Amino acid sequence: MFKAPFSFKGRIGMLEYFISVLIYIVYLLLIKNYLIDYLFQSFEDVGTIFLVLSLSLIPAIYFALTQGAKRNHDIGNSGWFILLPLNNFIILFIPSEKADNKYGEYLD
Repeated sequence: MFKAPFSFKGRIGMLEYFISVLIYIVYLLLIKNYLIDYLFQSFEDVGTIFLVLSLSLIPAIYFALTQGAKRNHDIGNSGWFILLPLNNFIILFIPSEKADNKYGEYLD
């Protein structure tokens, strides 16, 4: 589980994708809570807070895109499907292809 989480190659199953979504949400909540608390202490550093927030979102978004692309690979779709609006929610419930496909070997 979680082999090369920042790679677009390969496949991941529903459980690993679900855990990835939870990690993504927890990360965003921690960043938000930390920065909001800091912002309420000092309104002078709004620019710095915005910069830190922006930079901290880059790895989170990249992680979400890579995991979503690999989940799409698992159901036989191109990784580009991750850009469709409801795709992130839908792929939580679609079962894996039960055979090897062009994106990788079948995962039990």
